[in-house]
Amino acid sequence: MSFPIEESPILEALSSIRNRLTALKRDTVEFLKPQDVVSLYQATVKQVDRLNEIRELSEPHQPNRVDTTLADVFSLLSLFFLAIGRTKECPAIYSQVTSIRQLIDHMRESMVYSEADLKPFQKRLGELREIVQNDAANHPPAMIELLERKLGQCGMWLASSYSTPLHHGLTLSGRP
Repeated sequence: MSFPIEESPILEALSSIRNRLTALKRDTVEFLKPQDVVSLYQATVKQVDRLNEIRELSEPHQPNRVDTTLADVFSLLSLFFLAIGRTKECPAIYSQVTSIRQLIDHMRESMVYSEADLKPFQKRLGELREIVQNDAANHPPAMIELLERKLGQCGMWLASSYSTPLHHGLTLSGRP
């Protein structure tokens, strides 16, 4: 995947952040310090702001290596926010939203699910939206926009899953 040369310093910074997060994850000697996680989160948000500035001025965007690295960083940050007990904050929900999206994709591919299988996802997405609304004032607009976009995409996938043909016989026959 190629990417615009203007995004090169951002990719380097995000790669450095990802490497620091990975080192934190592997460190089994010291306890995780919340201030380390928050400082890496703030550094990531700065890079997102820079990236948004660059992309506002450029042509329509195609996903590239910068986006992949940014997704990795946000996933790690999200898990770290969960690990330090900050579960009701916006950064903590990123990994949950991406996991729900992957599960919905898998269920849609297999076409073996019922409406009852989708309801817990719908409920959890509602809870995650509430977390974003309650915590939005404490985080930069770029983070809130990212999460709202991810939640919206997930909600659309979920809504379209309700309209696809369901294999009730297959799903129900395998359950007690």
